[in-house]
Amino acid sequence: MRRTVPLVLKAGAAAVLLAGVLSPVQGNSLGYRSPATSRVTVDGRSFLREESGIDDLTRLKKAFEKFGVELPEDFDLPPNRGVRDKIFSDRLVEVPSSTSPPLPPIPHGLIPDHSLRLETGSGPVDLLFGKMARRGASIRNQLVAERWTLFATGGDTGRIRVLEKTTGKEKAIVCLDEAEGAFLLLGESRR
Repeated sequence: MRRTVPLVLKAGAAAVLLAGVLSPVQGNSLGYRSPATSRVTVDGRSFLREESGIDDLTRLKKAFEKFGVELPEDFDLPPNRGVRDKIFSDRLVEVPSSTSPPLPPIPHGLIPDHSLRLETGSGPVDLLFGKMARRGASIRNQLVAERWTLFATGGDTGRIRVLEKTTGKEKAIVCLDEAEGAFLLLGESRR
């Protein structure tokens, strides 16, 4: 259990990094943008974004009132009197699904424990993490034999190895923690 927490944190950090790279909002642009993600699937459970019909200010007021916080008189007035940012007005709603979307191709020897799929207009992006069938370099050597490219580690003698493979419109990056026997796989399919 102790070792699962760092793996989950690493997976979360990789997901945030991946989302930042693939985000349609680049640079330091501000303001509300409709997310490019149309559906999110976590461990086979699908969710869609849905407007709640309640604006952000009303939600904040209700939250403050719930905890007995008195609001200042000018709380209703936005500083620029322009369009307010929508932060809380949408929610994720679980969508009953008869079948889970298929997982991306997983190299032999990698056993996923958890999966996350972001479906976008340009294609799905997958994040999988779990265990390796064997610790050590055997999975890495197998992937290199299957034409995965091993990123040079230079003088780094760390235990994380990163490999990449591009096939047509599909690209995958896998991080192998050979000492712990764990992996993180990022996959993207372009339409």
